[in-house]
Amino acid sequence: MKKYPLKLDAYKKSVVWGGTKLKQYYYKDFAGDDLGETWELSVREKENSVIVNGEYAGMTLKEYLGFPEEFPLLVKLLDAKDSLSVQVHPHKHEMWYIV
Repeated sequence: MKKYPLKLDAYKKSVVWGGTKLKQYYYKDFAGDDLGETWELSVREKENSVIVNGEYAGMTLKEYLGFPEEFPLLVKLLDAKDSLSVQVHPHKHEMWYIV
């Protein structure tokens, strides 16, 4: 497998508290005005980053890495134009870094 810097297309998520700042400041292509999250690096069952450059263009990051399980890292950008609710995931181990 040839290795080179991968450019990824983020998974985009519409949410009720989402806004337009990700489109305005990060030039995210999205049809609506409720873009709340972009998952910049994601290997999940349904939400996968897609490679957009080089010979692996069109392949998901999960396919490229060959991971059978979820990758333990998720990198997101958030735009919350409204208050967020408290979320509890009792069967998940999570840690957030907020920049």
